[in-house]
Amino acid sequence: MRIKLSRHFKLFLVLGVLVLAFLYARGFFAPRVTISPEVREVWRLFRDANNFQKHDIRFNVEDMNDFMFYLGSLEGVHSDSLRVLQRRGNETSLIYLAEIRSGDFEQFVQRLRYYDSTEEPIEQRILTPVIGVDLSQRLEMNEMLLQRLQTESQTATTSRFDQIQRSMSALRTEIDSLKVFVEAFEHNSTNSLLLLVVGTARSPIAVFVRNNTVFIRDFGVGFIVLTFTLIASIFLMNLVLKLMSKFGIHTTSGKGGSGKYGGYKYGSYKYGSKGYGGGQRKVKRVYKDKDKKDTPESDKSE
Repeated sequence: MRIKLSRHFKLFLVLGVLVLAFLYARGFFAPRVTISPEVREVWRLFRDANNFQKHDIRFNVEDMNDFMFYLGSLEGVHSDSLRVLQRRGNETSLIYLAEIRSGDFEQFVQRLRYYDSTEEPIEQRILTPVIGVDLSQRLEMNEMLLQRLQTESQTATTSRFDQIQRSMSALRTEIDSLKVFVEAFEHNSTNSLLLLVVGTARSPIAVFVRNNTVFIRDFGVGFIVLTFTLIASIFLMNLVLKLMSKFGIHTTSGKGGSGKYGGYKYGSYKYGSKGYGGGQRKVKRVYKDKDKKDTPESDKSE
């Protein structure tokens, strides 16, 4: 038992595969942005950082070596407030991640804007709202309480001394945790994070060739994958139908039918493809009282 496809249905499937492959190549289903692994890794560090102010700048330049010289001069001016976390670059691109003291951050970014770029820079600023209690004040209160317990322990009784020691141990643990939070809070609030992605300018011809090359590649991949998927689906459907026939499960076109639409037998009657009564059917009439029926004719002859 096999699935038979009409010519029109086959043309419809081919057209559907071509359309889906075209939409895939155009990024209709999942828009794809080509990002190098280096950029993805540095961007992940930028995303996961807890700095209260983060700034992302992207643009292209004519000469990468000249821009690197300009960036080096900025680093020299702001050397006291700048800490470079990541620097990955070559003759055509640069990925740069740095922490800058918040007081000098705006000036550093403004000087980057002064550099001539081949296109309008793309900038994104992320500000994290400061929500929570004053950790420094809470830390100060716990330290004062610890000093008071230490003074009290010098004149306390034995039972009271043991209770004070347990309280002091728990208090020291909380103070250590608060110190970590306070240090992180102060660092993130006083240092802003900068992600800089710079590339070299490309000619319109190079951009056109690259975009069309990517489109042709994606269209070919999509067409091949969809074609093999369609062939595999038809093969699996045929396999399922064969297994159904083997186990005695027949469809309307299986061996259990007769004619174009199959048939059904019930007792000595057959209901086929021409109407509910099975179409043309010869019926032999049998009369039980044949002798009585022939009597009047014999009387006439006499």
